[in-house]
Amino acid sequence: MLSELRQLLKHPWQFYLQKAHGIYLDRTLQETFALQKAKLLKQSLEGPVDFGPGMIGKALEIDILEKKEELLAKCTPVTLELREGSREPKWEDHRYIVPPLEVPLEKGSVVLTGTIHQTSREGMLSFRPDTIAGSLQVWSDALISSIFFGCPHLRILKEDRVRSIENPEKHLAALLEYFLIALRCPSPLLSHWTDPILRKGMEALEKARLQGPSLEDPVYDWVVSRTELPT
Repeated sequence: MLSELRQLLKHPWQFYLQKAHGIYLDRTLQETFALQKAKLLKQSLEGPVDFGPGMIGKALEIDILEKKEELLAKCTPVTLELREGSREPKWEDHRYIVPPLEVPLEKGSVVLTGTIHQTSREGMLSFRPDTIAGSLQVWSDALISSIFFGCPHLRILKEDRVRSIENPEKHLAALLEYFLIALRCPSPLLSHWTDPILRKGMEALEKARLQGPSLEDPVYDWVVSRTELPT
């Protein structure tokens, strides 16, 4: 369930095509250098990383390991596992194992299981930019981490900022209601439309719609090549 929530937040159209129609498109996206480095930093927290040969590999190694040391000086990354069959919370090294989380909804409830990596007792770690779209990528993990660790914070590593999360239980229930709706019809919360929809308004959304995504997106291209976007 947690992986499906992440998929929805990362790309709602890809999520809908897979869940509603069983269509699996190859979504090999062009990545910015900053995003590639963020992935290397995440990998370095899990174990040794091969940075490659030569001067570029050495420069990457120095840069990533410096950032890793800065991060470890502020908090200790841990893994949160909502394990099916677990009855009592317990620690196993840097893994916090807890029972599944049942979230009441307007009609019924949802039981969440799964694993969240790179969180901490001081707040969820985000390797994304300090934007609405960036925070949305880790929103479900941040809410669940806030509930279990009692520290409702999102730590934006790139800008060294900490964002507070108010009432994570309420927001998690709202997110799950949104998830159920997104199973029935495609959500418009694509990465490049998120900020206009949630904050800036229709004029900004129209501009974003005309410009298209800033990075190559095969799923978006597949959809818009076959239909017209609403105006």
